[in-house]
Amino acid sequence: MSVTAGIRAVLARRRAVGAVGMLAFALVLAGCAALSVPKKPPEVSLAGIEWREGTLFEQHFAIKLRLDNPNAQPLPLKSLVLNVELAGQRFASGRSLAPLTIPPEDDAVLVIDVRSDLLSVLRVVREAQRDGRTMIDYRLLGDIELDGLGRHPFERSGLVPVDRVEKQLLRNIPHAP
Repeated sequence: MSVTAGIRAVLARRRAVGAVGMLAFALVLAGCAALSVPKKPPEVSLAGIEWREGTLFEQHFAIKLRLDNPNAQPLPLKSLVLNVELAGQRFASGRSLAPLTIPPEDDAVLVIDVRSDLLSVLRVVREAQRDGRTMIDYRLLGDIELDGLGRHPFERSGLVPVDRVEKQLLRNIPHAP
């Protein structure tokens, strides 16, 4: 084997080792990048409801949702669509298009303006009272869109006291002059 052939063989081995090293480095970087992408959408829970305004036929409420981020990275919220049911009946709907970033392993409160139909809510309250129930079930349904991370459906349910719903409605019903 000539000196030139030997040098070529050493250079070829170095290039091969260098290529394998670069490939390994690229795989490590890709793995680190995959670790930094949030794995879970935020958890949604009801934080409160406030009456804003209304007429005999339509009311406007502010629904406060707590968005818990279980990830070690911030979650960039792009939009949220919300539907609320009381006792299986549609109660209110609304959406938020205001961008919000939920801090890592923390929470944020998002306020959504929703519209409601008074007559359907009163019907649910009266049925619960007639049946002797003290609680009405509610359900939050919707979609969260995270910037660059797609849409994620959510659903959350719980119970609310019948008398609290009734007092809130009766206190805010517009009275005839």
